Amino acid sequence: GAIAVAYAQRYGAHLGKLILTSSQLIGFDVDGVINSFLESAASDPRYSEAVPHVRQTAPADDEGFRQHFIKRLPLYLHDLKRHVPTFIEHMGASFSAWASRAQAPVDKLPEANQASKLEAITAETLIIVGRGCWVCPVQVSESLHSGIKGSRLVVLENTGHFPWIEEPELFFSEINRFLAGSNGTPAAAVRPPGQG
Repeated sequence: GAIAVAYAQRYGAHLGKLILTSSQLIGFDVDGVINSFLESAASDPRYSEAVPHVRQTAPADDEGFRQHFIKRLPLYLHDLKRHVPTFIEHMGASFSAWASRAQAPVDKLPEANQASKLEAITAETLIIVGRGCWVCPVQVSESLHSGIKGSRLVVLENTGHFPWIEEPELFFSEINRFLAGSNGTPAAAVRPPGQG
């Protein structure tokens, strides 16, 4: 999401539509919201085993990083029993420990701040977030929505960080409606995985 926001801010003239899903917004402080969630999750049996891995330094090798992420995965989903095994089955083995380590210092660069430049985004924008997303909480999407003129915000109530996995019918319905535009003629329909 942050990469898409950066592109839209810099090259808006080349962008007609923008979809932000569970997006980050660099420069918008959500530490308090995240810390509050983790404090509560630490005593929740659904998440208690995953919480300690959030504060641990992730392994530097790709396979170690993948296993570290799997231990944290319950925090990212609303319906753990239903979606954790499916997510692990389909996530593949392509995990970059280097990319994860490189992201944090880049996000802290002063020139990376996006929160004060949202008015530069002129593309028609759809913002989708799950109510249960802790790492890019609803407050981020609300800030994006208030800063991007004419944007539309959709909050999916039974979803964590991956709405296309947990509420695919609603998610892809919103995507297709947005892509169809004002004349109601759909572009090529986007379908949930496994549905053609």
